[in-house]
This record gives sequence, structure tokens and C-alpha cells, in this order.
Amino acid sequence: MHISKYARCFDIDGQHSLLLSSLTGAADILDVDGMNSWHNLTTDTNKTDEAFLSALEERGYVFRSQEREEQLFKDMGNAFHQARKSEVLRLAICPTYQCNLACKYCYEGQLPQTSSTSLIEEDVVHLFHVIDDTYSKRNQRISIELTGGEPLLPKNKAVVERVFAESVKRGYHVGVVSNGSCLASHFADLFRQFSKHISFVQVTMDGTPDIHNQRRVFRDGRGTFDYVSASLDFLVAHRIPTRLRVNIDSSNVSHLPQLAEIILARHWTVYGCLECDVAPVLDHRGNSKYPYLTSEPDLMSKVLELRAHDPNVRRVFRFRLFRSLQHVSSLIEGDKGFPSPCVQYCEANSPNFFVFGSDGFIYACGEAIGNPEFAIGRFLPTHEIWPEQEQRWRGRSIASIPACKECSIAGFCGGGCTFSAIVRHGSPDNAVCSGAMELLESYCRSLAQASIVTEDKVSASMAKTV
Repeated sequence: MHISKYARCFDIDGQHSLLLSSLTGAADILDVDGMNSWHNLTTDTNKTDEAFLSALEERGYVFRSQEREEQLFKDMGNAFHQARKSEVLRLAICPTYQCNLACKYCYEGQLPQTSSTSLIEEDVVHLFHVIDDTYSKRNQRISIELTGGEPLLPKNKAVVERVFAESVKRGYHVGVVSNGSCLASHFADLFRQFSKHISFVQVTMDGTPDIHNQRRVFRDGRGTFDYVSASLDFLVAHRIPTRLRVNIDSSNVSHLPQLAEIILARHWTVYGCLECDVAPVLDHRGNSKYPYLTSEPDLMSKVLELRAHDPNVRRVFRFRLFRSLQHVSSLIEGDKGFPSPCVQYCEANSPNFFVFGSDGFIYACGEAIGNPEFAIGRFLPTHEIWPEQEQRWRGRSIASIPACKECSIAGFCGGGCTFSAIVRHGSPDNAVCSGAMELLESYCRSLAQASIVTEDKVSASMAKTV
């Protein structure tokens, strides 16, 4: 019997463990008997109970042979790539790289302050002709996203309106990623007009007024909390699907309970159209001078501690943007679950995601915009895709990264950020782990504290499947 190299057992409280397979996506809680049986298996297969061994095999923790595991890895990778052919084709448009804010941790660096490029209406019309001639022929459902920079700058209103109009003409829905500072004051009429065609709006709020206004400020230093709040009031009032993102680091994570109180007091979650996600502030370039950067495991430990002691934090915030936890946490906590294995890390690796920059270049990654050396093609003045450059991003997976092939949690981590691998290591073939193992360990230790592991979830030998 072959023990899967993609099986990993994490301690919860000394009396229970969480057994995971990043190959099959299985997750099972083991009690003491189950833990002892697993230990016996990993040290001496002759001592393993046959019923337990059969259950392990059914769940994909063990295989009759190593070859069977390798074949399943290959088959599931092929199935993952086959499934992507039916995914939505996401086309992100950056009207400008400019931004009216000067957030201290901005991952785009100086680009929003130094860039002078912006699209004009004629560029948008041309782009939609490109979409008609090329992307629409892939026979996939298409969604449009507005991003930046800050797409909702007042001077860009005509361009934004044109994107909406051209999208609606073709039956596409539009998502918007914005800082929220000008949405209610300058774009309310457009959002009312096109509300039925908006798939989502993402805005960011980093804490209470005092905290937020230290972190997310206009270029002249004024805080933006009231402006973002007005935008959230507007979006919720019009039942527009809204994603509230809270970027967290060591300077604001402890204030999540106070922000949760504000969100509940403002009734932003009442109608079910707003979801709140905490997201770690990351340094994919490796050169940030921002002093409050904290590792993902440390941040998650703090979030989980707050969640265990404050019901509002648990009620309001999700942490799906901690990517290595997406599958496990969604299974454990009763959501529908994310696909596993996670063969690739993010949309940059997907053949179904393109970013059309205001410089006329096409990118695979939102963090790469404004840097033509990372472009995979261009759409101005004519459209072309450069296969070799595109393959650097699309071809990267846990099957192509040597370190990931042997990692027990590769199917949860997905190999980490491609942009970071290229910028920091010069090649997409490097794994970028970002403390993924420690993140899973921290999460598992939190389960008992959060009262998620209870006796009705375990059985005498192998746990009830979660």
C-alpha cells in the first residue's frame, strides 16, 4: 500500500487531527483512535486496521501503488484544464493607471502617480471590435471588468460609460474594482442606469474612520472613509452586488471587531448583496518599504483569535483571499468548497483572463500592468498575442514546478504567485510558498478554539467527512 505524498495530518487540539489530501480534496477529522491508526500506518502498515485502510483508500489518502497516485495526479490535472474551457472569459479593462489616492501600501508602487496614459472612447470602441473579432469566437461566456489605477476618476466618466454601453449592447455584465472615493459623488447616475448589468463592485475599507483615514488617503492627505461609506450606502440601497475588501497588516488587524460593528450598524449586510473579505497586504515584488508587512500565518493567527472571541468578526468577515485556505476552510465551515486540487495559483495562470492596459498592452496579471516587459500582447494600435510570453504565465502549475510535485499541500497552494516568482527569482518555475504550510497549521489549531470540532463531527475510527 502506498501512502499518498499529498496526504498531510494537522493537529487540532491533541485529541483531534485534520487529515487532508491536496490531491483529492478530502478532509477528515480524526479522533484519538483515528490518529493512532494513521500513526500506525505511517510507521508499520501491518498494524493498520483493514476497515480504516479501506476508508483511507476510498478518500485518496493511500493508493494500491505509486503509479496509481501518479496517474490520478495526471488525470485530475487534465480534468482541471478541461474544465477551464467552460469558464467565464474575464476581460479586464484599465481606463487609466492613474489614481486619486496615495495608499501607503499600494502594490502598484509609483505607477498611479507617474503614469500619464489613459484610454479614450475611440480606444474602447476599438477594443470591443477586437473582442468581437477574437475573444467572442471562443464560444465562452464573457464578462468585462473595470480596474486600474482607479477606473472611476471623474475625468474618465465618458470612457466608463462607453465600456458599460458597449458591454450591454453585447449582453455582457460588468464588474468594477474601485477605491470607492468617487462612486457615489460622480458615477451614481451611471450605476443606477446600468445596475442590472453589474456583476459586482469591489471597494476597500481598512477599518474605523481613524484607521482607514491613516491608510487610504487622497493625494492631498485627506481621508476617504466618508466617501467610501457613501458609496457603500448607495450600492446597498440599490442592491448592487458588492465586495467589501479589508486589506490587513499588523497596523490594523486588531481593529476588525470595531469595523465589524460599523458594518453591522450601517446595515450594509442586511440585504445580502454585500460580502466582506479580509485580505493580507502582500509584497510580491520583495522590495516594499512598508513597515507593517506581516506574514500570512501571523495575520491569520490574529484573525482567527479575534474570530474565536468576537461573534461579529465571525459573522461579518470571510478570509477567502488567503488562497491556501480557500478549499479547506470552505469545506470545514459548511460552504460549497473550492475545487481541489488547485493546479494553478490564480487567474494569471488561466487562459481565460486578460488585462487590457491603458498603455495598449495586454497582461495576464493585474500586478504586472504598466510594465511592458511583462506583457503578453497588445491591442493598440492592432491586436496581437505573443505565445512565448503568454506561456510563461499560463503554463505554470504545480505539475510544472519541481518543488511542488513533491509537496504535500501543493494542491491547496497552487505554487504561489507567478508574478512574484518572475520578479524575485527570474523564472516562473520557482515555487512561492508564502508560509502556506504554517497557514494551514495555524488554521487547524484554531478549529478547537472556535468550537468547530465537536463530538458529533467525529466517529470511533475515521472522522465524519467534512
